[in-house]
Formats: sequence, structure tokens, C-alpha cells
Amino acid sequence: MEADFNSALSARPRVIIVLGGTNDVFNEVSADKIFESIKRMSVRAQDDKIMFFVGTIPPMGKYFNKHKPWEKKYIEKQIEILNFLIRTNYPNQYIDFNDFLRDENNHNNLRFSNDGLHPADYFRMRIFAVNKINELFEKYQYLK
Repeated sequence: MEADFNSALSARPRVIIVLGGTNDVFNEVSADKIFESIKRMSVRAQDDKIMFFVGTIPPMGKYFNKHKPWEKKYIEKQIEILNFLIRTNYPNQYIDFNDFLRDENNHNNLRFSNDGLHPADYFRMRIFAVNKINELFEKYQYLK
């Protein structure tokens, strides 16, 4: 995740949105380790005067059909912890993709997805993110 972040920084963006951790959780990386990575990226962005936003991890109910119950429980717990850490530590800098992409009829499923894990409608996600960033822009501290 940090390698992709560093690559994105080479383009010298004014704004960066990190949506990562899903693959890490599935590879048994703890929420705490993923969050440490997010914090390092946040500091790096702030040092470079880049507006930093972080997205919550979307739900992935359908994808869990391939996993054993104990794996599902572990992954769900790590996602819950990571999303909590994001929401509480970045209250003016998070984009709640988990809420936006949650299926209204089945809260464990991801809407706008073909495989139950990856969003398939990045256009809607982009519009949602831009609207959220505009809403948060006035609250943003380090570029004022």
C-alpha cells in the first residue's frame, strides 16, 4: 500500500485519497499494522502539503462465501477495527466508502460490485468522494 502511495506522490498531487487495507486484511495483516501504515502516509502527505483523505474499507459479504467461518470472523473484526481507527483518528479526513457502498438490503454485501470484493462503479465512488471532500474542505486545517 505504501509503495503505491509513494508512486502516486511522484505525480505531485494536491489531494490524495488512500483506500487500502482490504488485501492486507485478507493476508492476515492486523488492523493496527495497516493503520500504522496509514498514519505514515498521512504524515508524509502533510509534510508535502498534500491534502490527505482516507477511505473506510467497504463491506465484503458475498466474498466471504469462499472462507471458513473463523476466517470470516477474523477478517470482519479487522475491518471493523480499522474502520473505527480511521473514523476516530481522521474525523475531518475520512470518506466513508463502507457506508456508501453498503447494500441497503443486505448490510454485509457490497453494492456496485461484480465479485463481492471490488467496487465496479468507480465513477459513483469518485462523485461521492468529491462531494465529501468539498464538504470537508472548510474544516481542513493544514492548508489554510
